[in-house]
Amino acid sequence: MTTQGEINVKAMLISLGGTLAPLIESLNTLRPKYICFLVSNLTKNSINEVIDNLNYKPDHHDWIETPDPENFPVTYGVLRDKIEEILQKWGVSYDEIAVDYTGGTKSMSVAIVLSTIEKVSKYCYIGGTERTNGGTGKVRNGKEVMKNFVNPWTELAVLKRKEINLLFNRGIYSSALEIAKEIVPKVGGDLKSFFQWICSIIEAYDAWDKFDHKTARNLLMHSLKEFYKLYPHQMPPSDKNIKIMVNHMDKNAEFLNKLITCKSDQEKEWLKILDLIANAKRRVIEGKYDDAVARLYRSVEAFAHYRLTIYGINASAVDLSKLEDKIEPFFLNYYIQKYSDETGKIKLGLYASYEMLNKISDEAGKSFFENEELKNLLKIRNDSILAHGYETIEEGDCYKMINHVLSLTGIKESDLPEFPEFAL
Repeated sequence: MTTQGEINVKAMLISLGGTLAPLIESLNTLRPKYICFLVSNLTKNSINEVIDNLNYKPDHHDWIETPDPENFPVTYGVLRDKIEEILQKWGVSYDEIAVDYTGGTKSMSVAIVLSTIEKVSKYCYIGGTERTNGGTGKVRNGKEVMKNFVNPWTELAVLKRKEINLLFNRGIYSSALEIAKEIVPKVGGDLKSFFQWICSIIEAYDAWDKFDHKTARNLLMHSLKEFYKLYPHQMPPSDKNIKIMVNHMDKNAEFLNKLITCKSDQEKEWLKILDLIANAKRRVIEGKYDDAVARLYRSVEAFAHYRLTIYGINASAVDLSKLEDKIEPFFLNYYIQKYSDETGKIKLGLYASYEMLNKISDEAGKSFFENEELKNLLKIRNDSILAHGYETIEEGDCYKMINHVLSLTGIKESDLPEFPEFAL
């Protein structure tokens, strides 16, 4: 028998029909240690004949019996329920098996493929150079040809790209990464390199989304270098949107590097505020409205602390001596009495910070107390399940709060760091 290409396997799942010669040739060619036959009641007794005619001795064989070989849904269901159990017994992964769908009924062939297509990347079929009945019958013995068809994941990866796009653009980075990682061992050549690259990009943005800025920057910079190694001269013709994404990644890496390396504490705080608001927007897209509002609340507080630093005031340890010429003694005593902790250190939360800004005639303090709708939205946050209550936060409330936060801080949407849109 001749083969097209070579595949190395540890186990085989093979459909067994009435003609045994092609199956025997297939097993003798690939020589798997473990064999699982898909059989019917009529073909189960042929297993021993197949084993006896092999030119090697497998370590173990097993079988899955379909009660109705002409019924695709029934056969599919039996395979789906039994395959995992047998592989676990053998200690074999899906990456180590090949599926031969030559034998059995058409329903058995379809079922054995569809029940494994999500996890298996090696498929073979026994064809031949000569057939009986003028070329329309069975393959003549001795004329079998094993056809190692193109890995189906080469085509399935196109569909998986769409899943990755959807999940990434919805802010569900861990799920997008899981799918990309599943594809890597199932594809080869340029496609493998491409999905390895995609994995590193998703890992970078997943880290950034969790505020792990250093890891995100390093992974992004690595991904950019890898891109120019993969495509030193021109973009792959099927990926016209990749260049846009790469340009976006360049800007993102620059933002992260600036946030990590800037010497000014004020500038660093400002960049963190931009990052917080951008993160909140992604939580809205993801549908996590409570998380979004929690981040917006923190950004409002962080902005007040940022404004206080302009006057040399650290909201975590207020030095009141710096305010003696700006605030009446009565209010200085008020801050000491209300906001001092057990060590005498004065710490200011959100409202206290804006109250102080208002007392020293800072525009942010004035704007905050004049904005009743923003204060009501902040109260919604306090009543939410992630704060002090059980109230549900609506999507509309999130967008209203984003607009008010942008207005309060003077930030434009174009100032916010934005993740690229995946269009793989």
